[in-house]
Amino acid sequence: MPKDTIADIKKLLQSTDKLSYAQTEELSALLNQLQLELEKFPPEKKQQAIDIASLTRQKIYASRAQDSQGHDLNDLEEAIVEYEATHPRLVHTIRSICNLLASIGI
Repeated sequence: MPKDTIADIKKLLQSTDKLSYAQTEELSALLNQLQLELEKFPPEKKQQAIDIASLTRQKIYASRAQDSQGHDLNDLEEAIVEYEATHPRLVHTIRSICNLLASIGI
């Protein structure tokens, strides 16, 4: 599932005009890093990571649909903070993705 979600997000990146080439490349690199971090996870810890990836995907879809609720990243931020204590590298990657999206108004 995470690989599918990350692949779907990458497809969205290719079709959006909200990102510059550099931003698209940066976000793609961060998604690659996220995928690598997820592959290292023990199976019993993956569900939380999957939930966060799914929430990220929902936010991207909502932003493309111009859904004002989709621009609110507070729930995503809360999920990340909860996860941060036990998974600092993964959280750093996700936070970087969120910061990039926020910097471009998504």
